Amino acid sequence: MTEIRTMYMVNNLDLKINRKEAMRYLRIAKSDSITDVLANECIKEIYQIASPKAVYLESEIEFLDDDMVKFDFMTVKSHSLTVNLKRCKRAIVFSATLGIEVDRAIEKYSKILQSKAAVYHAVGSALIEAFCNYVDDALTENVRKSTRRFSPGYGDLPLECQRDILKALDAERKIGIILSDSLLMSPSKSVTAIIGIK
Repeated sequence: MTEIRTMYMVNNLDLKINRKEAMRYLRIAKSDSITDVLANECIKEIYQIASPKAVYLESEIEFLDDDMVKFDFMTVKSHSLTVNLKRCKRAIVFSATLGIEVDRAIEKYSKILQSKAAVYHAVGSALIEAFCNYVDDALTENVRKSTRRFSPGYGDLPLECQRDILKALDAERKIGIILSDSLLMSPSKSVTAIIGIK
C-alpha cells in the first residue's frame, strides 16, 4: 500500500504572490490605480482566509509504450506525460488546495463587486501557483534531479485521470477536494500534479 502524506502550510506569508502572474491571469498588461487598490485588498484578505494544504504520495512508474505510463494506482495514456517522465522510475503525485474560504470570498464579491471578484480569482490563482511551487520545492529538496510538475489538462494528459489521482490521495477526506461530474475541482483553487524523480 502506497503511503499518503499530508502537508499543511504554517504561515501564508511565506508564500509570495507574484503580482505580475496575477495580472496575467486577469489578462492585463499594465494595471491601473483601481486594479492596484483591488489587488492590494485581495492579497491582504486572501492571506488571512486561505488554508493551503497538500496531500502526496510516491509511486513507482513503468512505461508500457511511448504513450502509456503505469503508476501504482492508475495507467494513463499520454505521450506528453511519457516525454516529461522520460528516464524516471518514480514519481511524486500531489494535490494542493487553498481551501473553501477563498471560493466563498469570490462568490461573495461576485454578488456585490464583480471587478473585485475577478481580481480575487486572479490573486487566488497566483497564490495556488505559489503554494504548488512551495510543495514542489519541499518534496524534491533531497532529490538530485526531478522533472517539472505536470498536471492533468496539460498536453494530452486527460482531465479524467484526476479521478484516479484524487481517489489514490484520499483527497476528499484529507484536504476536502471534491471532483464534479464535469471534472471541476472544488475548492476551485486546487491543483493535481505529477513530478518525475530521475
